[in-house]
Amino acid sequence: MRMADIHTHILPGMDDGSKTMDESLEMLRREYSDGVRDLVVTPHYVHKEMNDKQAVRECLIELKKAMFEEKINVRIYEGNEVMFTSDFLDVLSNKEFCTINNSQYALIEFPPTHVKNPVRTLDDAYLAGVTPILAHAERYEQFRDDIKLFEALVECGIVVQINAQSIIDPDCRKSEKFIHRLIKNGLVHIVASDCHDLEERGINLADAYRIVEKKYGLELAEKLFYINPLKVIKNREIVE
Repeated sequence: MRMADIHTHILPGMDDGSKTMDESLEMLRREYSDGVRDLVVTPHYVHKEMNDKQAVRECLIELKKAMFEEKINVRIYEGNEVMFTSDFLDVLSNKEFCTINNSQYALIEFPPTHVKNPVRTLDDAYLAGVTPILAHAERYEQFRDDIKLFEALVECGIVVQINAQSIIDPDCRKSEKFIHRLIKNGLVHIVASDCHDLEERGINLADAYRIVEKKYGLELAEKLFYINPLKVIKNREIVE
């Protein structure tokens, strides 16, 4: 079982994820035990407020040093989870955040409230030279109410990421049906952990992998958990 995790909050003390270096190292050990060999750190980025490129890179250097000392053999790359705000186009143009491994791909998070014309919003990112990955796409009620929004996203070339935890333990039966409808209809490109800690919002990738493999087969499981995430890290096109 091989995996690459492109959505994590493992950098210590950066956001609502790992609080200490020790916690970060233990999270990385669990990632490794689940089969992850390539991992992207994606602390929340809020324009002019938190976790710009310099802050991420400085913290990542320290984490890599600690990983080397502890002999944790996971390849680790820079990134951010970029929050959509009213000045989103300025954020994209200024490029003060980290794309995933300095690639064309950027992880984008919408607020839980309604976003006007979300497909156009993400499509505008292409004008700034960014290929958006919609983070934990299954969470947004706006998209749950209209499956055609997901279809429009995929048609525009936007990458859709869902969380492993949502596959393992959806918040209700309706959510479970919705998540599997997305997977079955080819509207999910990547499953990632979105891990924040060791327990409540942990790794859970191996368990989610096994569920997808059992329901849809090994080929799709490898695609969602390894092949497509690795293409993002290596800045290659995800061809559907």
